[in-house]
Amino acid sequence: MRVLVVSSMFPNRQLPNLGIWVKEQTDLLSKHNPVSVVSPTPYVPNTRLFRKSRWFIHLQSYTEIPEREKICNTTVFHPRFFALRISDRSRLNIFGVASLIQVLLYLFSIVIFLIRNRDHIRKTEIIHAYGIIPDGFCAVILSKFVKKPVVLTILGGELYNNIQKLFLRGIMSYTLGKSSHIICVSEMLKDTALGVRGRINDRISVIPNGVNTTLFRPLPLKKIRRKLGLPLDKKIILSVGNLSPLKGHKYLIEATRLVLKKRQDITIVIVGSGVKEGKLKQLAVRLGLAETIIFVGQKKHEEVPAWMNTCNLFVLPSIKESFGVVIIEAMACGKPVVASRVGGVPEIISRDDLGILVEPANPESLSKAILSALERKWLAELIRDYSRQYSWINISKRIQEVYSTVINSTTHLHSENET
Repeated sequence: MRVLVVSSMFPNRQLPNLGIWVKEQTDLLSKHNPVSVVSPTPYVPNTRLFRKSRWFIHLQSYTEIPEREKICNTTVFHPRFFALRISDRSRLNIFGVASLIQVLLYLFSIVIFLIRNRDHIRKTEIIHAYGIIPDGFCAVILSKFVKKPVVLTILGGELYNNIQKLFLRGIMSYTLGKSSHIICVSEMLKDTALGVRGRINDRISVIPNGVNTTLFRPLPLKKIRRKLGLPLDKKIILSVGNLSPLKGHKYLIEATRLVLKKRQDITIVIVGSGVKEGKLKQLAVRLGLAETIIFVGQKKHEEVPAWMNTCNLFVLPSIKESFGVVIIEAMACGKPVVASRVGGVPEIISRDDLGILVEPANPESLSKAILSALERKWLAELIRDYSRQYSWINISKRIQEVYSTVINSTTHLHSENET
């Protein structure tokens, strides 16, 4: 069956690591189905009104993204949409009004794409959207014109961020109600979705994110450390993620000072970049941890497994987390995990022999868990074996089953209507 993916989270030249798991999932699905992707990109008109704004300068780099490109076996379309600069603190966005306007502009770009690519859309059998807003909403609107069923995967962030905004909550409820099937990456996310829109139990399922177990696998620790210039005589604690407030790196840095009071043979390696990078580095210096904490910046996805294999312990100190893909990536490398007890994380670290759960935003609790984990003897092969259930091969089979169920249901419904 021919699948059209709608996702603003698909990687592009400007953001190669954006939504990398969407691409990995699409790559696997494309082996069984012809798949194309619509991933609108933002732009601001090059006029005197906008030219001197920081927003215009920021978005200029997006002009380098082609309107159509081939990534592996997948054709990716990048229609342009006019991008507003929206702040949650703006009065206009108290009820989600400004965000609603942005969604409508996003929808307009997809409608233009539909008009220009009618023949391509006509061959599509199923639409798969990633995220309720804007992609899911746009997909169900699109489906009204092309008469194709929609499978919606809920990412989590857009659900939590918009659930209190009146207009956007209404859009989310509508989108959930009109989707043919809804995939949630965790049971917790499923419960949240049911709170927004009830009576969808018969078409909602939990299918977690996956991991490329060929890419993420155990490698010789000392060899990798030498290659990356990391100390051989230290216990390395690794954290990978965007340096944003919700990822909680602040608490890892504060916990490090407490860990050092008990043992000094540790090095913290933080992989990632983001809006809080400068402040986090300043915090490390202020706490006297500049020699203990190493910020290595953002790395390409294919480089992350090497960094995973340098560590003795992986830490995810998030305040919020829908699922936590980096956890299963670390486990695929045979690494134990210390992570916050938030979102879908407890569904992954479901046993004591896989890792330790801690309360979020609690440096003292985190430091105790790190110390405990460093003292324990973990079975790397057991952790690796556990992670195999999350392999993309297994996950893509379950998604393929959803596609088949939706197509069969749609065909059956059409047959009943004709009779």
